[in-house]
Amino acid sequence: MRLRISQNSVVRLGILSRVLCLLGLIGTVAAGQLHAQAINIDTGPQSRERQFEAWGTSLAWWANSVGGWINQDARDELVELLFDQDNGLGLNYARYNIGG
Repeated sequence: MRLRISQNSVVRLGILSRVLCLLGLIGTVAAGQLHAQAINIDTGPQSRERQFEAWGTSLAWWANSVGGWINQDARDELVELLFDQDNGLGLNYARYNIGG
């Protein structure tokens, strides 16, 4: 199946990703976890100590909002942009707070 992604969707995804990154940075600074010291991280194929098992997103607040969208096509398009392996970001992990 070949998906067609509109230019508006790409722009919206770009804005969404920037907002999520900014919120993460603000949260990190607010928590006092941002350090000025630089570190080196080896991500080359020779590095075998740690491997990524998945990459994804937290569905904390924005997923609840998106779930309320009336336009089912817009919701489906966002899901494809985030989780589709070929035409999206290819996220394969989602975390959601069930209120515990």
